[in-house]
Amino acid sequence: MSLKEALKDMMPTKQDVGEQLTKEAGNIKSFLGNVMSDIGAELVEQVKHGSHEISAALLGQTDGFVMYPHEGKQPEHGLPPEAQKEQERGGIEM
Repeated sequence: MSLKEALKDMMPTKQDVGEQLTKEAGNIKSFLGNVMSDIGAELVEQVKHGSHEISAALLGQTDGFVMYPHEGKQPEHGLPPEAQKEQERGGIEM
């Protein structure tokens, strides 16, 4: 078998390449759909936060505190879970 024939046998056919590209295009569309829905959800949250900022500014609230909606869960404040538990108990036990 010559090198040319060996390479020809290793190469996928145009039909195989077309099928693979069609499959990958479907995966990309699905991924982009998920990304766009996540972006839309985040945009809604940012609009909520902005509306609270605007209402605080218009109503003359001057202490800088703005109550953002937490949607049923407590904010984590960026602490690891162990530190949050300690904070909820009131500190480190001795």
